[in-house]
Amino acid sequence: MVNSKLLRLLNALNSDEIKALDKFILSPLHLAGKRPLKVQLLLQYLIPYHPDFKEEEITEEKLFNILFPAEEFNKNKLDKVSSNATKTVHNFIAFYAKSEFQEIEDLITLARFFQERGLSKDYLSAYNKATKMLESISQKGKEYYQLKFYLEQEHLEFQLKTNDKKSIHNLADVINRLDQYFFIHRLQFSYYLLTKSVSTKGELKDHIQLLSPIRKAIEENHLSIPLLEVYYHAYDVLPKANQVGNGNFSKLQLALKKSGHLIPHKELLAIHNFMRNYLANQYIHGDLSALSKLFELLKEQILQKTIYYDGQRIFASTLQNAITVALKLNETDWALEFLEKHKNKIQGADSPEDLYRFHLADIYFYKGEFEKAKQTLDKFHFRELYYNLAVRRLEVKLHFETSDVLEFLESRLNALKSLMFDHQKWLPKDKFEANNNFVKIAYQLFRIMEEKEKLSFLKEKPAKAFSIKISSLDTQIKEEKFLAEREWLLRKINTPELQIV
Repeated sequence: MVNSKLLRLLNALNSDEIKALDKFILSPLHLAGKRPLKVQLLLQYLIPYHPDFKEEEITEEKLFNILFPAEEFNKNKLDKVSSNATKTVHNFIAFYAKSEFQEIEDLITLARFFQERGLSKDYLSAYNKATKMLESISQKGKEYYQLKFYLEQEHLEFQLKTNDKKSIHNLADVINRLDQYFFIHRLQFSYYLLTKSVSTKGELKDHIQLLSPIRKAIEENHLSIPLLEVYYHAYDVLPKANQVGNGNFSKLQLALKKSGHLIPHKELLAIHNFMRNYLANQYIHGDLSALSKLFELLKEQILQKTIYYDGQRIFASTLQNAITVALKLNETDWALEFLEKHKNKIQGADSPEDLYRFHLADIYFYKGEFEKAKQTLDKFHFRELYYNLAVRRLEVKLHFETSDVLEFLESRLNALKSLMFDHQKWLPKDKFEANNNFVKIAYQLFRIMEEKEKLSFLKEKPAKAFSIKISSLDTQIKEEKFLAEREWLLRKINTPELQIV
């Protein structure tokens, strides 16, 4: 197969970037190496296979014959073309990934040069163009405030050099813009830090105290800036993220509803990801209504494309969370449609194909198509711990639902328990407890089912004792703080086959 680094780079590009690369290589000026046309030919052959590069279609022999027809295979020659093609893709990435503000950055650089060389007319022309372009931007993110500061700083230098009396007013503007630029970054970094502390149950007190003076300044002077207002409210949610009914979350939602359209898409990605995590956390901590709220939020964010990290592709964890939420709400058709739509867009999994099949098996299970689920589940194995745990739990649930329950179920429970305890140090406490409680309750359910099967004739006393066990386990499932597969366990404990008539 051709250079793996080259294929890895091509695979990392989304469909829009691939189309742009196809145009980029039409000019030999952009191509690296001594054989630019060979590089162009190689890339033009590979691009149509994106993202599914099939090994049989891109063997080294086939590629060499395309590049050097009628010549004897020479791996060294092919490697050189591949290496140059890799450099060309690097050049493309550097070109394509330039900031959307690149033209403004170039104008500021020109303005600085003209200001330093005393070319006042040229300076003012560049300054006015940059100012006009900046003010035409509707979605103002941190780059906007950074460039605004640099531009106003440059204009201050010009005014001081020309003894312009307005410089004193412009100095105040520069200081104010510096504050905004600083506050946005400080609040954003603090927000990330606090998010990490919440997820790892770290110490929050010092982080909150550290930001208090800045929050006061933002509240008094800068809440009119949409990005600062949203981060301000997001930060307010975090200290109580594990408390059910956090009123600050509604303030964040209102701020986004009012001015979310003025925030750049890449800034919204982080905020929307936090909102999903927050609602999931609320559900874990007992707010059952958070599940339907999360489902509605997911549907909104799909339309806004903020569940996609690059506008098109989705992280495996985001895909899993969306499908899990849908299945808990019995939205099986939505889950299947969502999975099929994103089948070839999954990133961040050891094997996207295996992840797809796992979710397909899970959907089959919730649809009641247990044999299909078993057949699909039997074809793969994950290395990732969380997916492995999910597979083991699904195996357990399948054995509960099918005729081989009592024959193999205990061994499946033991396998899940071993996996969990073998990796206990890698699992957050709440995740370990959720899986451990599932195992404990599943064992109790297993024993109850064993007992039910053995009782061919129930007299009054054993029937009453059996009902008490069912009721007690039902209460335990509802009240357990951390419990994986809670909805399924509740359905199973209340299934007609376990009721005493």
